[in-house]
Amino acid sequence: MKTLSSAINKAGIFFAPWSIVVAMTTGILLSIPVASIAQQQPNAASGEQQAQLKEAEQLNQQAEKLYREGKYIAAIPLAERALAIREKLLGKDHPDVAESLNNLAKLNHKQGNYQQALPLFQRALVIREKALGKAHPLVALTLNNVALLYQAQGDYQQALFLFQRALAIREKALGKEHPDVAESLNDLAGLYFDQGNYQQALPLFQRALAIREKALGKENPDVAESLNDLAVLYREQGNYQQALSLLQRSLAIREKTLGNVHPDVARSLNNLAQVYKDQGKYQQAEPLIQRSLAIREKTLGSEHPLVAISLSNLAQLYQAQGNYQQAEPLFQRALVINEKVLGNSHREVATNLNNLAVLYVEQGKYQQAEPLLQRALAINEKVLGNVHPNVALSLNNLAALYQEQGNYQQAESLYQRALAINEKVLGNVHPNVAMNLGNLAILYEAQGDITRAIEFSKRGLEVEEQNLNLIYAVGSEQRKQSYVRTFTGRTNVTISLSLQEARNNSTAASLALTTVLRRKGLVLDAMADSIQILRSKLESNPQTQNLFARWLQVQQQLSALVFSDSGKQTANSKTQLEQLEAEKEKLEAAISVESAEFRTQTQPVELAAIQSKIPQDAALLEIVQYQPFNAKAKTDDQKWGEPHYAAAVLRSTGEPKWIDLGEAAAIDKLAMNLQGSLATGRPFKKLARSLALFCDFP
Repeated sequence: MKTLSSAINKAGIFFAPWSIVVAMTTGILLSIPVASIAQQQPNAASGEQQAQLKEAEQLNQQAEKLYREGKYIAAIPLAERALAIREKLLGKDHPDVAESLNNLAKLNHKQGNYQQALPLFQRALVIREKALGKAHPLVALTLNNVALLYQAQGDYQQALFLFQRALAIREKALGKEHPDVAESLNDLAGLYFDQGNYQQALPLFQRALAIREKALGKENPDVAESLNDLAVLYREQGNYQQALSLLQRSLAIREKTLGNVHPDVARSLNNLAQVYKDQGKYQQAEPLIQRSLAIREKTLGSEHPLVAISLSNLAQLYQAQGNYQQAEPLFQRALVINEKVLGNSHREVATNLNNLAVLYVEQGKYQQAEPLLQRALAINEKVLGNVHPNVALSLNNLAALYQEQGNYQQAESLYQRALAINEKVLGNVHPNVAMNLGNLAILYEAQGDITRAIEFSKRGLEVEEQNLNLIYAVGSEQRKQSYVRTFTGRTNVTISLSLQEARNNSTAASLALTTVLRRKGLVLDAMADSIQILRSKLESNPQTQNLFARWLQVQQQLSALVFSDSGKQTANSKTQLEQLEAEKEKLEAAISVESAEFRTQTQPVELAAIQSKIPQDAALLEIVQYQPFNAKAKTDDQKWGEPHYAAAVLRSTGEPKWIDLGEAAAIDKLAMNLQGSLATGRPFKKLARSLALFCDFP
């Protein structure tokens, strides 16, 4: 469930490598080994028929073995033959036929063939309801499988209905403290997690954990599964310490009960490594991913999709540290595995192609990257259709490549198409929309179209600002700090535009200063923990207590939806986002009536409001350090300059003025010498004059 990791390269253009991290577990079963059903054979079956039925059972077992090994393509024809034999000899409504349908559906689900999987699951459900009754645990299991399929497609409403029905059946048939009930609770919580409803997911995960601990003991593998999934929730919220604690406990249980060399141990190691990676602790993450990879190779074979995932995760770890030579062969090997096991047109293959291509782009190997990006785009369009977030990511990355090469016309059309898809599917406030807008702004600046460069830059910055506000309202301290760092490049680009290509443009100057002040304000608010202070005041007021609690809940849901895996989002996700945005606005209006402090806290920084507080004979002076960016340069070294200082001057009327003060290193040296002179009583006027002349500041 992880998701997209957007990265800004040295050129200021956003490429989008896709992370592939196995996190949560699911409750889908391949086959149903229930003797009372499987042995309901025809009374008068001949010896030949019995032999054929035995063959079907063997085919089923072979398919299950291949499934466990990740060899879905090889397993599907075996499952189809088993189904055909059973349908012919037992009739199309026999429970064993339902078993075969379930198995074939599950294989298609894993292969990403959702359209083929759904009618198979539905047929299995009808058979089981007719043969066993609508309140049988096996009916609940089938409902669960169908729900997981809908969830994978982003159809959360259908999935929710089926998960709830499966849970109700299990609670009634098995009792509320049964382990199968815990499985349903865990899956239902996973659905809420995908929707960003963390407050609804958390108690379900916790209840599932409590049931499993009570029914199975505190050191059972199923308990480890619950701990793992709860940890994934905490990780998404940025609560890394809680996540680490649970993952370490989950790992200890799995090592003790399953041994040190087991696929579930590998999963725990992988997830533990991802938390360390999120925190930038690469040295702690690396040996965990390496051990996870070694376990998977030993237990699953060297050509399993989970091995490909471990290879990609290790490659991305090296890539994050700039170790491209170590990353490249790992990405290549992951691609080869998935092409062989999943087929050349699988969406995971598109992911592998994309990640390898982005690695080549970061090294300036454009000729090697281009065919990979083109192939990834073709696969995504074929598998997902022309209007899907993953297609938009492929278009963005191919456009960014053309932009790097100076092919601006090709780049513009692809960016525009990517933007249209993302706005249609994800809504106007998704980070991917901000990425597209920012890339178009840089493209227009490189072409000398300053008007459109400013227009698209402003739109992109407004989206980023909304998302920053979400993070600062409900994110953990670590998440706030890591998220604001991702926008350093875009802030530098905005300041550079005002000081270089749009030197005399008042709109560009205002945009740059507004961006600096808003982001500075968010950082200061975070340091002062303004939201927590405001929360304590509003929660003590009966008139605002419930409204503020709901506002925080809506912000949490918006944050989770906006930052969730874009590849899983659908039109339903966009509708939910729009509904939550509308509710947030109503809540803010209602709370603002009761609390002037809340109204002030939630209003964005506007230059006009600041100017109204500046005396006529005074000015606001804002000094920033930035890295100059040249949108027209062809190489990375030329695009980014050495850090400079700049000053923005804002008076009570008129537009702000920006001045570049010069290279930061030289100014810092002069300033330190001046400070030393002042501290020791040495003459300082000459140094002060030199500093003023160097900065050329009136």
